[in-house]
Amino acid sequence: MIEPSCHQPDSRPDGLFLSGRIAKSKNRYTLFARCSRRAQSGLTLVETLVALVILAMVVLGAFALMGQSANFAASEQDRLAASIVADNVLITELARSTLPERGEREDLVAMAGRNWVYLETVQDVGERAMLITVEVRGENSQQVLASVSGVRETQ
Repeated sequence: MIEPSCHQPDSRPDGLFLSGRIAKSKNRYTLFARCSRRAQSGLTLVETLVALVILAMVVLGAFALMGQSANFAASEQDRLAASIVADNVLITELARSTLPERGEREDLVAMAGRNWVYLETVQDVGERAMLITVEVRGENSQQVLASVSGVRETQ
């Protein structure tokens, strides 16, 4: 049996698209062929376009992930700054020598190049204690980015 070594569909052992020599090894004949130029052609246009489309999808996916990562980092930066504002307001109230007034108070504070609005709520939680809660949001936002609570003695 003669087996062509050129694995192209057009290569046939009748020599139409092949030229070469036949060798015998272990009771099998193998056609050592040189494929014609038609059988040796490289990538087709369709294969190249498919490869480019796959590459474009991979690159676009990577860019989408980078954009999402940047948005997440900016959001976490806002939450961190709001948390620092909330901690500062609560510590100031806990360190004051006079007791804060019971009820709600809203105020504006600047930090990290932005304005923050905080809502401070003071309420009694027992005979000798009051709960101070501070919620912070961006100046033009209704979403609370940070909230912190603390207890202070009333006497």
